[in-house]
Amino acid sequence: FFISISNYNIPYFRAHINEQRIIELETMYDISLINRVEKIIPNDFKIDQNDPKIIIIAGANSGGKTSFIRAITINLLLFNAVGYVFAEYANLPIFSEIIAIFNTYSISNKAINFCKLEEELKNCDDNSIIIFNELFSELDEDKALEIFKRMFPTFYQTNKIFIMVTHCLDIINYLKEYKFLQFSPQIDKKNNYNRTYVIQKNLDNYNTFVESILQKYGLLREQLFNDLVGEKNE
Repeated sequence: FFISISNYNIPYFRAHINEQRIIELETMYDISLINRVEKIIPNDFKIDQNDPKIIIIAGANSGGKTSFIRAITINLLLFNAVGYVFAEYANLPIFSEIIAIFNTYSISNKAINFCKLEEELKNCDDNSIIIFNELFSELDEDKALEIFKRMFPTFYQTNKIFIMVTHCLDIINYLKEYKFLQFSPQIDKKNNYNRTYVIQKNLDNYNTFVESILQKYGLLREQLFNDLVGEKNE
């Protein structure tokens, strides 16, 4: 299997094992796109024991967020199963459980029972990683925030690692009161001719993607207000 995939010039690597819950995947690949291999954009993902356990991936549409979180999930599952990953380098912990949900509907196309899911999350041990991709996308923001608030203690008050892709600004704003890590799509500056996105750690951690853009161009409310005050004083 790994050799056949490597025929597409995709590297595989026998991952190192650590007990510090470091997740390090360098130049990792989302092999679910193997039939469209030209669409695969390698990415890096690294968190260590000093980083927050809550990781949010948010930002531009069509920026590769789902492919990014899928690459993390697939490679963690492969590592737990056989020890190898599709990446140039990997240093990973062994999780007792990997819980990954990629949309609001199950494989049978039935709506997810959130109450049942909450119980399942409470019952998994602290050496677990929980991965959600757009879990609340079919819900309005008020309902999404209500359910997330109920689930949140399961992640925040325990040692579980939680990674989520979301567009729900209410959830991101709610998390501003807590310590979390944010990744977002950034234009790859190495590529001068194509608007290729890579997913990177957002150093402006508590800004939404929209807020970051507004801040960059001086369009936040307080920036505009300060400009007006400055003009009046001149």
